[in-house]
Amino acid sequence: MPTFVRESPTTPDRRSCRASLSATTLLSAAALLFASGCYRTQISSKPIQDLVYERRTPTDPEQEFSSSRWQKEGGRVTGKIEWASCRVERKTSRSLEITTRREPDRLAGYLFVGGGVLAAAVGIAAWGASGSGACASGGCSREHNSAWLVLGLGSGLGSAGVGAATLLGKTKTKVEVTDRKEEEIDEVGPCIQAGDFADLSLALRAENGAELAVRVSEDGSAVIDIPPGVDLPHGVDLPIWVQRVPRHAGDVLKRMQVIGTVRVEGDATDSNEAP
Repeated sequence: MPTFVRESPTTPDRRSCRASLSATTLLSAAALLFASGCYRTQISSKPIQDLVYERRTPTDPEQEFSSSRWQKEGGRVTGKIEWASCRVERKTSRSLEITTRREPDRLAGYLFVGGGVLAAAVGIAAWGASGSGACASGGCSREHNSAWLVLGLGSGLGSAGVGAATLLGKTKTKVEVTDRKEEEIDEVGPCIQAGDFADLSLALRAENGAELAVRVSEDGSAVIDIPPGVDLPHGVDLPIWVQRVPRHAGDVLKRMQVIGTVRVEGDATDSNEAP
């Protein structure tokens, strides 16, 4: 008698399913492991200059440290101060401060997360669609194409991992300083340099004990305001003395040093020099 063999519905190969799931897991884990996120990097630099030392020596030790002319104009005295010349020896060091700022790109993070979800959804849909339809003999279903699942979940989870790493990332700032380069300067200039005027403080001492501030500009012009109730005596030399010495002028200027005098004669003053 002929032997009849009953066909059973086709079923997916379990080994193939396990291999597909393993491949998907490995792809996703690798993507998440190596996903460092998307970052924007900004680099800025700032020069740094430090003064190592500075020495000032008068070019003519016999020359007066300063000379001045003054004139009384209503309620104030105006004048012009000229400083003696000095040999200026200066040593400076220069370097560059480089700041690197690395911050996560939030917009790219959201785009990666959205793209990952979309890719996973498309992969799952394609995998499901690959198993639909009837067999030629009827009563069975086609085997699902696991490649769609691998591609969809692998790329989707990887993209979502990059996006998550970006959104959870922190801003990092790194500051580096380049090697110092030293520069030496030896020049002749005024004993009081342009950078000294912010710290230089002079005062006019009146006979009645009043001390009037002397405002000095970098070009040597000076103004002394006379407050109400204070009269400057005529024909008397009133000293201008140093209240505060600039940090780098200590070689040539001392506190309490008199650098000139003011003599009021009517509405004008005589030219005076420091003793």
